[in-house]
Order: sequence, then structure tokens, then C-alpha cells
Amino acid sequence: MKSLMSGNRSREEQSRADKCDCIGGKFSPHQDGRRLASVDEQSFMTVNMYLNSVPLEMKGATRILKEPPSSTARYSPTEDDVLGRVPLVLGTAAIFRDHLWHDGEELLGGEKYLLRTDVKYTRDTPFNFDAMYGGMSDEEQGKKALKIAEGLEDAGNSEEAVRWYKKAFRLYPELGRG
Repeated sequence: MKSLMSGNRSREEQSRADKCDCIGGKFSPHQDGRRLASVDEQSFMTVNMYLNSVPLEMKGATRILKEPPSSTARYSPTEDDVLGRVPLVLGTAAIFRDHLWHDGEELLGGEKYLLRTDVKYTRDTPFNFDAMYGGMSDEEQGKKALKIAEGLEDAGNSEEAVRWYKKAFRLYPELGRG
């Protein structure tokens, strides 16, 4: 099966450096989510690069977690939910899919510095909405277009998002009557 996305990978233009220097500091359980730069370019992978070392007894590791039992409830993982830990070691990196549940373990002492970025992929051939979704009902197509618009808006691509919102509401006007 041929991939729709090519090996043209680039580092996300907007990286984020995080510093956690307070005792008890942590990142709550979350998924990073896909970044839709355009309909032809998006991320699927997160990269966390650790910029300092923290002794294991001070904790602060990135913990890889099981999926929460419910997407609507607040997720408070137990030790049984922890699939693995990435300790804070200068020069190491954790690379994982954007839908993977993870958190930042409570830091008991010291400082934690990390650089977080995404790996973007570009389609080999331009996205063709009609070829992919043309066999669906107008309602289903409208909902697909709406999801694309929301992803574009979340990524800050408002011009392209507006085009997709218009397409979504043109395909299925009921979307605007919620």
C-alpha cells in the first residue's frame, strides 16, 4: 500500500521550549494531536528533546500512558496505567505518534528543560476531497469538510480554514443550525 504522505519531513516551524523549575511541577495527561498546516501538509509525530539531566530520584520523566477509560472523564493515571518512562537525560529525545497519551511526571527537585516540536509530512500528490469523499452523502462530506476546517483553524491557517468552513456549510447547511 502506498503512503499518501511522502518522506518530505521537516521540523515544525514553531518549536516550543518548556521549563519546569518548581517543585511539584508536572504536565497533565494529554495527547499532542495532529497539526494540520494545510490539507497537503501535517504532522503525525512529536519530538521531545531533553536539554538537561535530572537525577532519577527527582522524577519528572515523560510517562507513556495507556488510553484513558473514557474520553469525557478527567484522566488521573495510576502506576498500572504507565507503559513506560523517558528519563530526563541531556541529549536524549523521545519521538512518538501525536495520538499517544503521555504526561510529565511530577518533578520533585531540580529543573527540567525540554524542546518540543513536530515532524511534518507533505503529500506526494495534492489532496482531492471529491476523490476521497465524493461517494459519501452531503451530510458526511459536510462533516468531513468541517473537521478539516477546524484542524486548519487550530493550526492558525485561518485563510484556508475559511474556505473549508464555507465548503462544509455549503455541503450540509444543517451544520450551521446547531
